[in-house]
Amino acid sequence: MLQVRLRKRTITTLTSTLVTLVTLVTLVALGACGSATPAPVTSQTAERSDAPRRGGGQVIEMMSEIGALDEDEVAGTFDAAADELFACYRQGIGRVEYLAGYSLFEVQIDQSGRASALFAKESTLGDRETEMCMVEALVARTWPKPMGGQKGIASRRFDFDPSGDVRPPETWTRNDVSTVLETQDEALSACLDGRSRGAYVATLYVEDDGTGEAGRVLSAGVASQKTPDASVLDCIMRVLTTADYPTPGSWVAKATFEL
Repeated sequence: MLQVRLRKRTITTLTSTLVTLVTLVTLVALGACGSATPAPVTSQTAERSDAPRRGGGQVIEMMSEIGALDEDEVAGTFDAAADELFACYRQGIGRVEYLAGYSLFEVQIDQSGRASALFAKESTLGDRETEMCMVEALVARTWPKPMGGQKGIASRRFDFDPSGDVRPPETWTRNDVSTVLETQDEALSACLDGRSRGAYVATLYVEDDGTGEAGRVLSAGVASQKTPDASVLDCIMRVLTTADYPTPGSWVAKATFEL
């Protein structure tokens, strides 16, 4: 039986406070005696942003970049999308029957309650088509509006388990694909264009290419620790999926590794 497990109360939100700074400066010249006494600032004057200002005084209001989010509302929005995420996963195992793992999605919410950015910050699913299906489902949701900031940030992890009668793939480590990464080093560097390699983690499934002598990528996905550039992910995917791999033998292998 297929399962999707939601890690409840693992929502991460970044909060901050709306900061209002009011500065009123009034200078009064008192004639030839040279003494100066500040005019009193009343509450009425302080509250009016259009009050007369003398001597260069200003009213400055600053809103922080990251605002607070209602965690219960964020949790409810993630929970409401669970069926759609499961539908994406079900489509994925139609292509790759042993598809399994987890994805941690980060959503950045603007002041209108829409997702201005949403991506897989971590993922071991290894199927970009499935991951993008889930991203689109979450983007379509209306999110709680951030309070006291230009945007709110939240994240949630979802675990996906296949049917118990599906044989899992063999586990490969980075060492098993090290030769491939070495031969593709220049191409990957061109994709990253100076970006940190440690910010990108790839997961892929490799099967024998039918010759018994080499392997080929059946499915792959890439997660990014920072808001990704789609063209960078496309480039990484193109390099990884067209490279030559060692054969995993009679069964499929799965590898997750930093670039």
